[in-house]
Amino acid sequence: RSQAEVNQNLGLVELDSKQYESAITRFTDAKEIFLERDMRSYVAPTLINIGICRSRLKQFDEAIAEFERAIRISEELEDQVTAAEAKLELGNALIELG
Repeated sequence: RSQAEVNQNLGLVELDSKQYESAITRFTDAKEIFLERDMRSYVAPTLINIGICRSRLKQFDEAIAEFERAIRISEELEDQVTAAEAKLELGNALIELG
């Protein structure tokens, strides 16, 4: 879990620094580790972060797909807070897409 958390935290720093491509790489690495270790509760927030980066890069179709995956996982886990956050970001991406 520690390497995944390191990647997640570095991804957040890069997201805040507008280094979106690097952040996507970090978040994707974290997501893969979380999936390998069956830590699904960490996957949905990571997908949201990837989606946010993709939205900032104007990659709206990819962002929407990430948010939809995050919604599906968080609803399966009955995590209403994460599902709501993913739905909010999905709505923002759909607005930007037009």
